[in-house]
Amino acid sequence: MAAQVVADLKYVEPLRSAQDWMSFATSGPGSRRGLNRIMCRLIDAPWTEPAWRRAFGQFEVAIRPELQRVGLGELHCQDLQNCLCEIHKNLRGTLGQGKPNANFDRREQRADCLDATRMAYA
Repeated sequence: MAAQVVADLKYVEPLRSAQDWMSFATSGPGSRRGLNRIMCRLIDAPWTEPAWRRAFGQFEVAIRPELQRVGLGELHCQDLQNCLCEIHKNLRGTLGQGKPNANFDRREQRADCLDATRMAYA
């Protein structure tokens, strides 16, 4: 919860002017699970925060060209870590590993989002 508070407060001063505004991210339970999935680890494999940050940095470097290609090149790292959480939730539902907390209508997704999603799960 503390990480989410900081993520929300970064939009007001003095955090709005922080030098690491674009690169700051801290993990949460969903983003740890999402990064585990992307890195082919057990879903609930533990992370230390420094290890998660190193792995997240590798993920960010690898995914940045694709983000730029789809027009999300300026996505900051706190939002990118949130994408990991959403990837985990989507896969959990898609693979029948749990029930989503909310109903989701795939027809509402834009075509370019589907392409980016397919690439993420390839």
